[in-house]
Amino acid sequence: MKIVYSLLFAALLAFLAWPYYRIYQIDDVLGHADPQELAPLVDLAAVRAGVAQQLDARMQSTTGQAAQGTLLDWVQENLRKLGSDAAERMIDLAWVSETLQSASRQAIAEPPYYLIKAIDYAFFDGFDSFLIRLGPIEQNPTHVRMQLRQGNWRITGIYN
Repeated sequence: MKIVYSLLFAALLAFLAWPYYRIYQIDDVLGHADPQELAPLVDLAAVRAGVAQQLDARMQSTTGQAAQGTLLDWVQENLRKLGSDAAERMIDLAWVSETLQSASRQAIAEPPYYLIKAIDYAFFDGFDSFLIRLGPIEQNPTHVRMQLRQGNWRITGIYN
């Protein structure tokens, strides 16, 4: 029975360490010139959807919720489409790489600018969800969400 408990404890430790190892892998890939190396580490469709949702929320907070059928409702719907289209065209692996590198540079006072060095907080917020904060909370940090997708931890959201 002691062996079973030891194996369960080892599996639990491995699961808890897994997203931190993934952060190390992401940091390593960011040091390379080719952003395509990020492909297995990022769920690009989820990142695009998150950015489009973030744009929609900002628009709603600025203009308020429009009554259905009004001119403002029509404008908001078209802006939503524009935001989704822009997210599809502009958000790619190069954008993810540049955004993470830029957030690291912003969070760290002096070189070298490593993603790991920029992390102010990194921990689970669900059994299959992990949140990373790049920079202190009082300096408008960038948040990176990783989720367990297709058997591995992948970036699914980048938020400011």
